[in-house]
Amino acid sequence: MNRPRIRISVLTCLLFTALGSWASAQTDDGLFQQFQFNFSPPGARAAGMGRTFIGLANDGTAAISNPAGLVQLGNAEFYVEYRHTDLDIERLAEFDSLSTNRTTTFGNSLDYLSFLSFTKKLHDRVWASFTIHQFLNLEEDFTLEPRIIPDLGPGVVTFFPSQGTFDMDGRSYAGSIAVNVAQGFNVGLTVSADVLNSETRETRFDLDFPPSGPPVANSTAISRSVINDDDTAMSFTVGALYDVVDGFSLGAIYAKGARFDLQENFFDLTTPDRGPADVDGDGTPDFPVEMSINVPDRYGFGLQVAPTRLANIDSYRLTLAFDAVRIEYSDLLEDFTPIFSRAATNAANPLDENDFEIDDVWEAHLGGELGVPFAGRNTAFFRAGFFTNPDHRQRFVGSTGDPLNDAVFESVFQFPDDGTEYGWTTGGGLILNNRVRIDAAWVSIDSFQEIVASLAFAFP
Repeated sequence: MNRPRIRISVLTCLLFTALGSWASAQTDDGLFQQFQFNFSPPGARAAGMGRTFIGLANDGTAAISNPAGLVQLGNAEFYVEYRHTDLDIERLAEFDSLSTNRTTTFGNSLDYLSFLSFTKKLHDRVWASFTIHQFLNLEEDFTLEPRIIPDLGPGVVTFFPSQGTFDMDGRSYAGSIAVNVAQGFNVGLTVSADVLNSETRETRFDLDFPPSGPPVANSTAISRSVINDDDTAMSFTVGALYDVVDGFSLGAIYAKGARFDLQENFFDLTTPDRGPADVDGDGTPDFPVEMSINVPDRYGFGLQVAPTRLANIDSYRLTLAFDAVRIEYSDLLEDFTPIFSRAATNAANPLDENDFEIDDVWEAHLGGELGVPFAGRNTAFFRAGFFTNPDHRQRFVGSTGDPLNDAVFESVFQFPDDGTEYGWTTGGGLILNNRVRIDAAWVSIDSFQEIVASLAFAFP
């Protein structure tokens, strides 16, 4: 069949740019276009209460949610958490999807131990904790059909089809300290060594097969991008918790995210050596390149109210909690690395962070639990909650100086604006003999569904 006609000024761009659906946060490579950090607090109790915990923070997961809350624990506590996550990743993957905005759902189901901690009281006013926390776990295989760029006419400019695998996980190893500074006022600090590992690749194919559908067996692979690297960086969280009165507390946190530097390589499979690509055409390979992934900074405020404690009611335990969290997603554009726009624009003036935009957002979390004592020192809990997830995808808002190139980047970084997502949670738990705590929760939002289960044991 005849191949679509492609202007020379964007040939390399179309060959190498963002044919995946994940969006790179710090580059003009669209491989990471729907990359999402999950900032949900660990713990099935927090998950069941709308992912609130800043103003409550009274178990081992406080080391991540609000380290000041560790002072509310007894002598020592061991805590472990398991998660089952079903990821629903929407991609513009079909032949006409860039015009129709009709998405295809990819994703995966993941099972893993996501949190482990041990907390110990060191002094009358000092607590310490060690934690292992998996803050990122993404796995997915995807296939993208050849796609027509809108407004340029059928068969004029077409993205090459591709197949890829995305596998990225992040784990933190952290130490925490919490201090009771004064009556009812506590502060805490968590310092983490964070490890990010990526095994991600995407292969592009030639257009010698029917104009719609996945690549066939005899399709020719023309290029491959690979991020097979890992990095370790530091982060920290500071928190404060103030018990205004028994049954009413206020909390606040600030979390400084880590910065990871990963090597991305791109191979031109049409050359005899199938080696790293020469994107800007100067006769020397331009890969591998270093790209940065900045975990966004965030700060938040929380409150918890226990009406039954305020009213001195002992038969039931009603607790309500609310968190407001600000996530600085624009941090993702810092240290911007122009990987591919050098070929589509003037090599001396490639796209930069000012040509892209990611919104900083406020998330709201609301939840509650009802505790019902039974059989002496045991209590059963019933929980429910609600949370928001405002849109914060990367968008192309600049200009390359060429209408055709602009159409390319607008197509790569476009996505239907669904506004704010709304999530719902429910769960329950048991405290047995005031020592063992077993909790479970279910979290549901458009982009994923999750089951969380946790076990805590308080030592005498």
